[in-house]
Amino acid sequence: MGWSRGLYASVAQAGIVAGVLCIFVVPRFVDGSGTKEEALMERLRVEADRALVSGERNELRGLATAVVTGFGHVRGIRLRANRGDVIEAIPQASTRDGGPPRVLQLENGGTLEVLLDEPSLLDAGGIATLIGALTSMLMIMWFLGRRVRGPIEELRHRIPALGRDSNDAPIAGACEEVRLLESDLMVAASRIIDRDQSSRASLIEMESAFERIHTVFRSIDEAVVVVDGSGNRVFANPSAVVMFGLDEHAPDEKRFMEWPEPMRVRLVEGQLAAVRTGSPVRVTALENDGRVFDVSINPLRRDRIDVDESMLGVAFVFVDRTKAYEVRRMKEDFLSSVSHELRTPLTSIRSFTELLMQLSPSDGEEVWMEFLQIIQTESDRLTRLVDGLLDLNSVETDRRGLELAAHDLAVILDDVLAVLAASIVVKSMDVELFIDPTLPLASVDGDGIHQVFSNIVANACKFVPQGGTLRISAHEDEERRSIRVEFEDTGPGVPAAQVETIFEKFSQGSHDLTDKPEGTGLGLAICRELVMRMGGKISCAASPSLGGARFTVEVPRAETSQRRAPSTSRFERLSRTLRVPAALVGRST
Repeated sequence: MGWSRGLYASVAQAGIVAGVLCIFVVPRFVDGSGTKEEALMERLRVEADRALVSGERNELRGLATAVVTGFGHVRGIRLRANRGDVIEAIPQASTRDGGPPRVLQLENGGTLEVLLDEPSLLDAGGIATLIGALTSMLMIMWFLGRRVRGPIEELRHRIPALGRDSNDAPIAGACEEVRLLESDLMVAASRIIDRDQSSRASLIEMESAFERIHTVFRSIDEAVVVVDGSGNRVFANPSAVVMFGLDEHAPDEKRFMEWPEPMRVRLVEGQLAAVRTGSPVRVTALENDGRVFDVSINPLRRDRIDVDESMLGVAFVFVDRTKAYEVRRMKEDFLSSVSHELRTPLTSIRSFTELLMQLSPSDGEEVWMEFLQIIQTESDRLTRLVDGLLDLNSVETDRRGLELAAHDLAVILDDVLAVLAASIVVKSMDVELFIDPTLPLASVDGDGIHQVFSNIVANACKFVPQGGTLRISAHEDEERRSIRVEFEDTGPGVPAAQVETIFEKFSQGSHDLTDKPEGTGLGLAICRELVMRMGGKISCAASPSLGGARFTVEVPRAETSQRRAPSTSRFERLSRTLRVPAALVGRST
């Protein structure tokens, strides 16, 4: 680049020199020497003085004609006397206009006017001067162009990298203006890049925030619907699409939100109230398709101050409160049942206590004993009810800690049957046991599963008729990695409509609690809580083979390869012992 710039400068200098020569030297060679022209002019002046004095003008005419002929820019000569009259004009017919004449003062008071043509560029001298001027100007422009074009061209190539981290040196040979332009461009480019990076970062952050919000809205279970000021649906998450059967791909003209009839009036009223006040509105206990919802209606606006002008739409958030309202209903039913069940024995105890206070010794010991027996029975019933409530509360509030360990369910079943052997013998029940010899150990709480089995067998002893059958089977479910224990009997069974409610508090199927004073209606509720806390489940259905009820308890299998060991049955020994002495059986009735 350095040598090329030097070459350009040399060429430019040569062009300028040539232009100067054309302007100042060439015209003198073309038009003649300036000294020769001045000498002729001096001779003309001398001859003009002589002609004024002598009156002889032939010599003057000859010399003037030679000047007019020899010099192209001289078109004529006029001799004026002292008074200004024209004495001689050469040539005589020279009347064309020209430029201002050259006036020579004569010694005798007259003047000699040399008439000159308008300056013309078409003569040789003018052409040479013009060529020289143009050449100089073009060479200067060319030189300046090359001087500026090179740095600007290099600057143009640097523009894509302006503002970035660059180690490029300043442009060599650049003029001050180009250097200032480069500096200003770098500052401007740096600012633009900073703003661009800031805008990109803000855009990325906004896109990320939008994606997070969109993911949250699509992931939550609550139905979310957003409508604009005209009631057209703008957004609905998957829960809302399923809940209201919406078409996600519907065109804009078919997106007007039609609320289901059961909740339409209250939702529209809430929407109008939210738009009018600019504050969220809450609508509770909206029922639709067997479910109960609490709805939060939130106005969407740009400006929190100008409510009318900045309103964008309304967002509806539907929270499914079906379970909460069901729990509330169950709580109310539970409190009602507890009040009733507590009031019944307390009323009996109070009534018979008052009767006892009114008895006299003459009424006899038998009456006293009968009243006291009733008071004791009701007291026992009240005790069982309170104990059941306390047990259920301890299980539900997790105050009763469970210790899961590997247990042999066959051994626990045998122990339960041994404890309830007397009740089984009194009912003359046949107990059929089908225990898999290779039954694995179960991961359960020993006392908890014992209480579950005891409650189910005790219920069978209460509801199975005299001489009925209780069948117990236990086997492994390898696919589910669990152990299933089934209890079937020949009792009255549980109606199909009550197989789920049978596990609720104070429920005894089709049997009213007041007809069964020995029961509290809390046993199966406790069983369900215990089994669920052990990671299992309990269910009720009709027994296809015996016709009564079938309770199924499923608990996890222990993570061990150990299997149950053969053992003698305590229940078999006790049942044989209880069946032999008939007097003992009779006393148990």
